[in-house]
Amino acid sequence: MGHYCAFCKEEFRPDRYHPHRKYCGKEACQRYRRSKWQREKLKTDADYRGNQADAQARWRRSHRDYWKKYRASHPTYVEHNRVLQARRREAIMRREKQHALVAKMDVAISQPIVVSGRYRLEAVESGDVAKMDSVIVQLSIIERLAKTG
Repeated sequence: MGHYCAFCKEEFRPDRYHPHRKYCGKEACQRYRRSKWQREKLKTDADYRGNQADAQARWRRSHRDYWKKYRASHPTYVEHNRVLQARRREAIMRREKQHALVAKMDVAISQPIVVSGRYRLEAVESGDVAKMDSVIVQLSIIERLAKTG
């Protein structure tokens, strides 16, 4: 009776020494199995994570000009990355502009604190509100309270 590979879904026959094997022997399936194991190990084992970080840092130190050479020999990569970076910057700018609109419950944290006093609340129509249950009001000062103490 055969088993089905968890990656390629094709039937395979596990050997007698490893009857519970979940992946067939194809290179792509074994590569997937190893990368899955490593991702899980990085999540759960702090020592392994530290060792991997140290190894990567050593490699970067001994290959300082790797990315410079890579970019010089791969102009298509450079241009593609430049386009993606421009899109990321545009997305950041759009998000920053959206923060100017009232869309979050905690938006008042970044705005000036209202001083104690008596105010009149008047509803204001606005198309800038993204939440249906939000109301924009205008505060009109009636009287400021005198500071005590």
